[in-house]
Amino acid sequence: MLLFQYTGSLFISELCFLFCRPIVGIFASLCFCYIWLNHLDLPNPAEIHSYSIGVTAFSLAAILEMTIEPLFIIGQAQLYVRFKVKQCR
Repeated sequence: MLLFQYTGSLFISELCFLFCRPIVGIFASLCFCYIWLNHLDLPNPAEIHSYSIGVTAFSLAAILEMTIEPLFIIGQAQLYVRFKVKQCR
């Protein structure tokens, strides 16, 4: 099921909704990363030496997903998705 019906042109409100998600996601991800690293209890550095790198990498992965997802939704709405099946011999 699509989030909106494609009728030849995308509505401005739907585009704003789709492209506001990455901006809000970047802000939320940076805030949560800061809180996670500075205000919550950190594990023992001898046991987990790259904890901050892991938290930052997870935050960047979430930002990347939220940035790509609107393009994927628009692609589906405009039927740019093609399935290509190759037969194995």
